[in-house]
Amino acid sequence: MTTAEKPTVLIVGAGLGGLTNLLYALPSKTTTDIQQILSEYQEERRPLALATFKSSRMLSQVLRKDFYG
Repeated sequence: MTTAEKPTVLIVGAGLGGLTNLLYALPSKTTTDIQQILSEYQEERRPLALATFKSSRMLSQVLRKDFYG
């Protein structure tokens, strides 16, 4: 199923609204389908998560240096 074919459903909770929507829109709830959608979601979100982690890490290092001199 392509993104264009998936129905739009808005269910938001703990920042996982996109994943919730994908799981809700699955035509069947087989283990294979769920594993596939989780795999696709991880591939899509991983680069942003890594970038956010690195940015947060750099900011904490800068703030620590400013705070402790």
